Amino acid sequence: MHTPHRRWSRVAALLALGCGLGAVVSPARAQLPSASARALGLGDNYAALARGYAAVAWNPANLGMPGNPSFSIALLPLRGTAGLDPITLSDLKEFEGDTVPFARREQWLAEITAEGNESGRSGAEVTYLALSAGRFGFQISTALRTTADIGPDAAELILFGNAGRTGQPQNLDLAGSRFDLVATSSAAVSYAHPLALELGPLPDQHFAVGATLKYVMGHLLASGQDEGSSLTSTPELDISFPVIETDVEGASGNAGSGWGLDVGAAWQGGMFGASLAIHNLVKTFEWDEDQLVMRRGEVLFTQDTSFTDFETTLPLDDP
Repeated sequence: MHTPHRRWSRVAALLALGCGLGAVVSPARAQLPSASARALGLGDNYAALARGYAAVAWNPANLGMPGNPSFSIALLPLRGTAGLDPITLSDLKEFEGDTVPFARREQWLAEITAEGNESGRSGAEVTYLALSAGRFGFQISTALRTTADIGPDAAELILFGNAGRTGQPQNLDLAGSRFDLVATSSAAVSYAHPLALELGPLPDQHFAVGATLKYVMGHLLASGQDEGSSLTSTPELDISFPVIETDVEGASGNAGSGWGLDVGAAWQGGMFGASLAIHNLVKTFEWDEDQLVMRRGEVLFTQDTSFTDFETTLPLDDP
């Protein structure tokens, strides 16, 4: 019987060492969701423009800049995002309900091979309350975010089936695929302080620095990575996809926690302006390993043997 327990346990342990919030959170905004619909409309190019409650997530220094309202508030704004690359959602929509021509599928596979993988991301966010009062800001929110990658051979299997591009059965190496899912809640408080700084002869110059202190609580984590799956022309399907996840049976709703510090600076002179924000300059967030388990994720199908195991879970310290 196919029992790769030793290999799986070692791989899962290595995965556990890499499990962290930063691995799956959008690098553009780190942990804090954006409460601003305008930011989404501008493609999240908003760090220099954010004012009021929006500055908490984007750049706290903007709370000390001209145009910042004396008071602003947002209640329960919702936000959803999704994207694919290099084959985009627009590419797929073009053939919605139709068969994708062979030539186009070949083109897509070539793009994925050149890129190294097909990547996907999605997210859902709710901000329960975001407000600003003068140079102070506050936000409390929850975010669910996912990322996923599939390698070129896995993409070929999806686009052409097990016969591949040639129409003849061939060996496919499915390694390189992975996914990450994380759900967190955060509470953040921001403050900005204007400073006297003039750069050159430009009129009406303003400069401010700011900081956001945030507490982050982790609710849900799932992180999986393919470790050498293959489909051969024999035919034989061998899948090894271990997953680190929060233990739902013993779930407490708080599977990790920590503090984070964002800092920012903003400058404006005449019709020119600049904004700089560093997210997670300090980050202490860690998952509680006692609340994480390893799920096996094994499949073997040959002409003579069949074996599946997606149910077995073990604690991270399993030898």
